[in-house]
Amino acid sequence: MRTFQELLDEHRNNCVAPDEGADPDVAIYLLALSLGIIDDTVNFATDFKHIAWSRNALGDELYKIINRMLELGILKEVGEEDQLVWDDEFDWQNVR
Repeated sequence: MRTFQELLDEHRNNCVAPDEGADPDVAIYLLALSLGIIDDTVNFATDFKHIAWSRNALGDELYKIINRMLELGILKEVGEEDQLVWDDEFDWQNVR
């Protein structure tokens, strides 16, 4: 199983522009994948998108985790559309 950081970095490496990251809905998909909630047979567009785009317990909790990771500086927003990337400057030892 790959980590969330690995999946997010892989997604970023596959983007067209170097300053792009993952849209929040893609980020929660990657988080769910890294946590083992879903496996890699689950397609984002056909199987998971409704979790990200509607009010439901799973989607809401995944968004809370993403938002908390932003608050802690684990993730940062890039680009004009607030896309998410792993913040390489994050140091868990500095979190208080």
